[in-house]
Amino acid sequence: MKDLLNELEIIVASEMHHKTDLEYYEFLKENEHLAAKLLNEVNYPQLIAKNNSVINSRAGRSNYKRGTSGDFSQDIQNDTRPGDIDLVNADIKNFLFQFSVPGDGWPNSKPRYQVDIKFDKDGRPSLAALDVKVKCNCPFFIYNGPEYQAKSDNYLLGNPGGTATPPDIRDPNRVYYVCKHIAAVFDLIRARFRFPASYFKV
Repeated sequence: MKDLLNELEIIVASEMHHKTDLEYYEFLKENEHLAAKLLNEVNYPQLIAKNNSVINSRAGRSNYKRGTSGDFSQDIQNDTRPGDIDLVNADIKNFLFQFSVPGDGWPNSKPRYQVDIKFDKDGRPSLAALDVKVKCNCPFFIYNGPEYQAKSDNYLLGNPGGTATPPDIRDPNRVYYVCKHIAAVFDLIRARFRFPASYFKV
């Protein structure tokens, strides 16, 4: 993040050498979307803080113990929820993690959904401090606002699962930043993920 901002500062300084204040102002106006994109990166505690509190509460809390049928035990709020949250893939070099998270079950949802989380390494030895990108293939994330918000704010991992159009009906006040599946994974990461400082080197 710092490297990107420094690069932007160098570009601005180079472009605006010997320019007037008015020309400098016009340059910033024309390129504000670039700066906004760089500044819209976010870490996972910030996402949880922004997210709707009801969705966060449905994510539950980590039980701090090994799950009975999966990698983690998490009391996510589903009416019928068999199994635990599984860590199905971990690319430690790139800090990319894939989880299988239980859904409510038939007929309301699929039995399980996939949550992808990627942390952008910048040398800071803390997952909570790193910029994060997320994705979930559940309908709530795709259609109720989180995917649109993630794409708009530059924390969507990969391509949208849907159209990522403004959710003017389902989320008119823009309060949904992540789904309960991602929020549940974030709580597990907070409670269980500990890595040595050497893992954070870039």
